[in-house]
Amino acid sequence: MGTNQLGGIYASGRPLPVYLRERIIQMAASGVKPCQISRQLRISHGCVSKILSRYRDTGSIRAGKIGGSKPKKSLPQVVTAIAIYKHCRPSMYSWEIRSQLISDGICSAFNVPSISSISRIIRTKLGIKKRTDSTDIGSPAVTETNTYYRPPILDARIFEKQYQKDRKMDMYKSIRYTMQNDNNNNLSLMNLPNPRRFQISSFNRFNC
Repeated sequence: MGTNQLGGIYASGRPLPVYLRERIIQMAASGVKPCQISRQLRISHGCVSKILSRYRDTGSIRAGKIGGSKPKKSLPQVVTAIAIYKHCRPSMYSWEIRSQLISDGICSAFNVPSISSISRIIRTKLGIKKRTDSTDIGSPAVTETNTYYRPPILDARIFEKQYQKDRKMDMYKSIRYTMQNDNNNNLSLMNLPNPRRFQISSFNRFNC
């Protein structure tokens, strides 16, 4: 047991108790600054900042394993989803990919990979790495190159086709057309004088 500069008692090498971690998150959510949390709870500012940063990145208040931990294995569906996101939008940042994984229901807030894990997947499993182009002396451009990975084209096409179909249906709903979808994936606009039939395959391809 030891005493820090603020008078708080801590166990060297042991994580902060759960109730104190929860108290830190509650105070931060109510708008209290980290420096004020540190003084009120008599916990070092570095410890408070680390807990808040971990909560923002992972949504968890649990302490990491003592002595370090091995990186978690990435699920195949997560890697495939990240590959599709980068294929459709190469400039997508890791934090945007993390939010998109939750929005699409691929991951939850409890098991979504951290930003650093997503960056590692992009760098190691997808073979995408950043390089600087020195053609412009004033401001070198940073671009991304893919050395050996080829994204799953089949999955990307299915993703694009479904997105295009949903977008067409939303457009027709906005102008109050009544639609009917038959077994051959044909859409009919029912309130036109002469109902026209549209083939899903004839839609313009969606440019990612």
